[in-house]
Amino acid sequence: MKEVNIEAILEEIRTEIKDKGYKKADLSFDDIAIQKPVEESPVDVLAQEMGYLNENYLHDTSIPFEAGNIVSKVMKKCIRKMVRFMFWPVLSFQNRFNASTVASLNIFVARMEQMDRRLDKIEELQKQIDTLQNRVEALEATIQKINDV
Repeated sequence: MKEVNIEAILEEIRTEIKDKGYKKADLSFDDIAIQKPVEESPVDVLAQEMGYLNENYLHDTSIPFEAGNIVSKVMKKCIRKMVRFMFWPVLSFQNRFNASTVASLNIFVARMEQMDRRLDKIEELQKQIDTLQNRVEALEATIQKINDV
């Protein structure tokens, strides 16, 4: 196995930083977009994402043209009509696939929510079982004391 010299790698990185002229202020990681740990439950996050997917799974060929002069709009309309026959089957297939995927994911989310509710119920029942076991042990101890007397 090849031995890795960490000090040499770090020294190489330091020289590269000096060569490029980075300053301490340039080396902040605050500007980097990273996904922060999720405070919400995964089911809630998944439900939010599914809301977006449910709204945006269908695509249309008639996207409005951007602002421009009348000649460019007419040209764009003509080009769109000429190539529509090539893109319509692909777009239609993609829309059917998206609809099927979103429907499957909706079922998955519903099952996850159902399992989450069941997990809460199981935890509640486990607490009740623990309480009842403690009461049984206390009663058995009391019975034992009465029998010993």
